[in-house]
Amino acid sequence: MYAIEAPLIMSFRPRIGNKVKLITDFGLYTRYGLFGKARFDFISGNSYVDDSFDDYRRFDMGLNLGIGVSYLNYALVGTCQLGFTDAEKGPIGPKHQKNRISLIYYF
Repeated sequence: MYAIEAPLIMSFRPRIGNKVKLITDFGLYTRYGLFGKARFDFISGNSYVDDSFDDYRRFDMGLNLGIGVSYLNYALVGTCQLGFTDAEKGPIGPKHQKNRISLIYYF
């Protein structure tokens, strides 16, 4: 599934050493699904291709939380996204949740 995401994040970066900073991020995000297909392959050899948005919602919004450290031009940050809206269509669906680890180089 391909989507466009617009985050609005506030970051607090206090210095904890001579060249080291703590990174704390807090904010909101919105995401809109553009296109995508889901493919299911079965042991029997059959396959099934479905439009991703038959089962999932296009629009999603939620909370961004992150923590990490930076040293000179490098940073290592762990981020968690917690959705406010249901990810799947239907009466009660699971919320979107994504965890990521980023290694960053600042030019």
